[in-house]
Amino acid sequence: MKKLLAALIISALSSALFAAAPIATYTPDKQSGISIVQPADGICETVTLDGKKAVKVKAGTNPVSNYIYFRMSDEVRAEAKGKTYLIVEFYEERVAQVRVQYSAPGNPYADGGGFVSVGSKKFSRILLELPDDDFTGAQNDGGDFRFEFAMPVAALEVYKEKPDSGYTDNKDRLKDFLSSKGAAKPEGMYYTFGNDCPESVAPLYKALGVTSVESYVTWETVERAAEGKWDWSAWDRQVKILRDNDLKWVPFIILGPAYSVPDWFRKGPEHVSCYCLDHNEDGLIESLWNPNLRPRVERFLKAFAEHYKDDMDVIESLLFGIEGNFGEAIYPVLGGGWTFSIPGEHHTHPGFWCGDKYAEADFPRFLRDKYGVVQSLNRAWKTDYAKFEDIKLPRGQEEINNLRYNSDTMRPWLDFSEWYIGSMTELADYWLSTARKIFPKTEMYLCTGGHEPVEHGSDFGAQCKAAAKYKAGVRITNEASDYATNFYLTRHVASAGKFYGAYFGFEPAGPEDERGIVARIYNAAASGANQLHDYNNNITNAERTMDIQRDHIKYLKKSEPVVNVAVWYPSANMRVKGSRSLSALHYAVTKLRDYTDFDEIDDNMIADGALDKYKILVIVEGNIMEDATCDRIVKWMSRGGTLISYDGGDLVNTEYKNTPEMKIFGSWRQSNTVGKGKAVRVAGYGKMAAEIAKVLTANNMTVIDLKPDDVYVTEIEPGRFLILSRSEFDEDVIVTYNGETRNIHAPAMEITEYKF
Repeated sequence: MKKLLAALIISALSSALFAAAPIATYTPDKQSGISIVQPADGICETVTLDGKKAVKVKAGTNPVSNYIYFRMSDEVRAEAKGKTYLIVEFYEERVAQVRVQYSAPGNPYADGGGFVSVGSKKFSRILLELPDDDFTGAQNDGGDFRFEFAMPVAALEVYKEKPDSGYTDNKDRLKDFLSSKGAAKPEGMYYTFGNDCPESVAPLYKALGVTSVESYVTWETVERAAEGKWDWSAWDRQVKILRDNDLKWVPFIILGPAYSVPDWFRKGPEHVSCYCLDHNEDGLIESLWNPNLRPRVERFLKAFAEHYKDDMDVIESLLFGIEGNFGEAIYPVLGGGWTFSIPGEHHTHPGFWCGDKYAEADFPRFLRDKYGVVQSLNRAWKTDYAKFEDIKLPRGQEEINNLRYNSDTMRPWLDFSEWYIGSMTELADYWLSTARKIFPKTEMYLCTGGHEPVEHGSDFGAQCKAAAKYKAGVRITNEASDYATNFYLTRHVASAGKFYGAYFGFEPAGPEDERGIVARIYNAAASGANQLHDYNNNITNAERTMDIQRDHIKYLKKSEPVVNVAVWYPSANMRVKGSRSLSALHYAVTKLRDYTDFDEIDDNMIADGALDKYKILVIVEGNIMEDATCDRIVKWMSRGGTLISYDGGDLVNTEYKNTPEMKIFGSWRQSNTVGKGKAVRVAGYGKMAAEIAKVLTANNMTVIDLKPDDVYVTEIEPGRFLILSRSEFDEDVIVTYNGETRNIHAPAMEITEYKF
């Protein structure tokens, strides 16, 4: 017994003797081997909280201070290099996700995870691990690591060996907070957070109802060093974190944008840049006409599939980034910021990126396939080319404008637009068809974005049709905080997705405010979306935003909306008139949405039979109409359809002739009867709404709201209604369903669900 007691005493003394000791310490009053630095984005001040001094970022600085930076002494840097542990004592001032960024080899701002402050108004001590640090003072003002969205820091201890005490386990610290908030979960819909998920916040994501986390799995991140030197370790760590926390993964597989391409490929003979017609200048984003690119795409997809063949159960869906600045299925548009961090600055703007030799050769090939013989093209274009190879792409803004604003015929510009946009759709088709062979059972989405000017090269209807061929979906990344604008930006995808059978999801283009959290939940549910994506910053950086999300996530349900009104999406008109038509459509769609719900159908959807789903087609913008579209509308009217048009100019075809006007409205212009249907022009949205109500009532269809009150109503299934109020006052919404009319109370600034 004495020997056992002696052994225990010796063991305890040994543990105390060899317990990890800090190699550097910091408090506001005393520093040893580590100190604060204060660059322009990290101005700090000392405060006293609970009787203890702490340093915090200073409010009201210009530029805004978001960071607390720490710099080590040279001696501590040398000892700490390789792997470092930090114990941080911080004041839980508010609910927020605090990030750590540290100097790693080749990256001065590597992601070091972080922790969640639960807003307890108390001091807590937590442990952080920096796995592969390379402290060289590479951050601003010689900093070695920094805290983003930092809480007040009272003490910091730096260790070379992992300490076994002196801190609270992060999961234990979050346990009470999460249990007090209750569970939150969407119904039948995927809810994705981007980007990546550190171990420290995974429990919080789970408690917020997140089903999956998105990661930017670029080609560059896994084959950076050299061809054939694959390194999946960063994503292996992410998969383990997600698996351990019962979360799924959405890898955003990206190859095309400049930041997604390894430097060795960009410097090699296979690289071909997008070439700007507007300025006759190269960019760095890969040309989609580059014949060397597609074998690389297939190789990348196969390498991913091989590496993660035993982890497919963790993957919720795949997202594909095929082109553009960020990965959307569009040409270069914005860029800058972090997209320059890997490849360096490069030429980028909305324009026409098809000046490379492969694109130049493809344009006459497209025209030959379309017209067969050059004489047919000359008749359509009113030109006299001897052969297709004589037709060149426009160079410079003057030539582009001359093509676009041809006073004889719109056909040359529309053909150029069809080729430019169709080339992007064809690339999307290639990605989806290739991926479906490699991943036969996995849900997958094409990433797209923007608002469909010709310069973007996107046709959301065509992209949805391509996705449907391979039982895939489309994720559109263009939402913000205003519901009506979000509706305008996403409804074409939603309408085409439902019609062709492609599932779809929505993503914001950046930050959203508190109203935006609610608006985006409503838009996804009211559109029949399959997935809603959000950036974690929009939700987790404040207790208020998390509470709003949790209060409304119960409405995030997969639905099958009942929509009986269609609005014409005037593709040719927008391609010819550009921003004028796009702005007018934006205004008109957001205005009409306050009266009633509707889908948007383009010319190709009409050609494929989409009009058969509706009794009403509304024209709110556009007077340029292809003859083929006109003929299909007239045939639909003859079977009983009603066309309601906002009062505007005569409808004309691509030859500037008023043939569509005469076929649809006849010589009366204001109204016309065609077979069992009719066409009517109205002045003002109120009169348009009244005409819509007449047709819906005559056909015993649901009549919703039909008044401008900042209250939006959707029939998410027969007899079940979802209402979003953006009015500052409580409103009563009038809904007639199955012959019965009811007043539904809609509280100000809220979502309401109502069932007849």
